[in-house]
Amino acid sequence: MAALSTAVVIALGMRSLGLVAIPLFMVPLVLMRFAMQQEERINAARIQTVAALSQMTDLAGYTEAGHARRVALLCSRVGTAMRLTEEQLGALESATLLHDIGQVSLGAPIPAGATVDAAPRDQQRIADEGAAIAAQAGATEQVVNIIEQQAMPFRRLVEEGEPLTMPARILKVCNAYDDFSHGDPTKHDNAILRLRLGLGYEYDPEVVEALARVIAGDEVAAAVQ
Repeated sequence: MAALSTAVVIALGMRSLGLVAIPLFMVPLVLMRFAMQQEERINAARIQTVAALSQMTDLAGYTEAGHARRVALLCSRVGTAMRLTEEQLGALESATLLHDIGQVSLGAPIPAGATVDAAPRDQQRIADEGAAIAAQAGATEQVVNIIEQQAMPFRRLVEEGEPLTMPARILKVCNAYDDFSHGDPTKHDNAILRLRLGLGYEYDPEVVEALARVIAGDEVAAAVQ
């Protein structure tokens, strides 16, 4: 579309400017292409940084291997079911992969890396430290906000009107689910039960039910196979 519109402008400009119109109107197009290539390189570098940082807590023994990936996959599926935009889903994935990076600030690892079992103050400290690290690594403001808000109880939105984005609510629920189940399908029922015990206080009921539907769909698919 840019090339086509530029060609039209050049054709019109040549009537009054002659051949000078060609380089004159081509320069913005070339600069735009250069800017796009630069943005692609920056995005690629950001993706590589997120991937590297996401493995740091596993390698350092702060979290269980595969935890971040499991939560990221679950967040993506729940987010899709709840009709998040592509931009929101992308930010949610990056935030999920980095959501535990703040644990490196702790004096000692949390057992099994389960932040859901940590004290509320420690949960918020992990979220704040993680958001700061993500910001320093070049994460977008949207990603940083999701990481920072992940520890906020749902009641803060309902009772106090605190801004709590849907991606952050999804991350909180999916992270807690994996902390409860540790990726073990046989622990699904207990994990969902524990989430429902915190409905309206810790967790967004709408997100919990969306997660339950996603998991139920997996069980039906497995039974059919």
